[in-house]
Amino acid sequence: MLATTAALCEEKTKRVVYLFAHHVLGRSATKADTVLDCAEASQIHASIRWSGEQWLLADHSKNGTFVDGRRISPNLSWPLKQGHQVEFTMNSGQVWRVIDLAPPLPMLMSAKTGVPLVLSSACHALPVSEEPELLVYRDGQGTWYWESETGSGRLIDGDTVRTARESWRFMSNEPVGVTRETPRDGPPPEQARSAIELTFKVSQNEEHVELIAHAAGVHADLGERAHHFCLLTLARLRHADALRGFDETSQGWVAVGDISTMLGLDAAHLNIHIFRARHQFGTAFSASGLGIDVVERRRGEIRFGTIPFRILRGGAVEASFSPASSRLPMSPPVKVPIDNLEDGVDA
Repeated sequence: MLATTAALCEEKTKRVVYLFAHHVLGRSATKADTVLDCAEASQIHASIRWSGEQWLLADHSKNGTFVDGRRISPNLSWPLKQGHQVEFTMNSGQVWRVIDLAPPLPMLMSAKTGVPLVLSSACHALPVSEEPELLVYRDGQGTWYWESETGSGRLIDGDTVRTARESWRFMSNEPVGVTRETPRDGPPPEQARSAIELTFKVSQNEEHVELIAHAAGVHADLGERAHHFCLLTLARLRHADALRGFDETSQGWVAVGDISTMLGLDAAHLNIHIFRARHQFGTAFSASGLGIDVVERRRGEIRFGTIPFRILRGGAVEASFSPASSRLPMSPPVKVPIDNLEDGVDA
């Protein structure tokens, strides 16, 4: 079932307006989120905001805002209810019915259709296809990013992301004055960490790298992909720093130019590998709502995410990493028969 967002519908034209967490309505094309086509409407006529518990309507106009025919008091909050009829001035000829009061979620508003894509999970591909041009994803701290095969960047309110055929406006929809401590559709960070475990299965000659993931009750055999060697290299760098006694925040960071050289890739192809890895994880665990930040970024550097993993090379345990104990010495290698590993299944 697709996530919904709060909305009003104008009864005559059937125009639907999807609400942002703080939504301004008025005659001004530059100040209002929804422009009212009415000469008696004020430049900023009214606003609707999410309080953290309910949607509240406030009037800021000269000619009034009416709910079910009753003029509401100026600048006081009026709780909206399903089915309420709202008029911005009594003689506008437009009646807006409240058709949805779902809490606000981050969204991408389509410039072409005006219909939002509600970001109800941690990773979304655009367009929705087997060959996406763009990923929009949330990291473990709740920050949203865009990523394509040519680059990546952080998203803030009002930013536009584009594919070849369409563009979207990003809205974080954080309630004004409300602090949200954890992602809305995911567990707290420590709980999320404990729910994830990755296993790299590497051939002795390192020509083959398979990846198996356990997360949120889902077992996913991610198979053998070219981008898994990129992840393996980053994982080894993080593990090596842990053995050196680096604290968790310092482990594994490597300059993009340096890792590109190590892998024999240019920066563009490195981005392609990261893009494909992130998309594969997002697809495999989309139903869980769990954000798996498999590659973390900061200015000019990347590292393997803060995720437990083990590396099996040629049947032996090469490395075992857990963020909670990431400064402990590595145990001596132990031979583990590959046949004893749980067989993977396609995600």
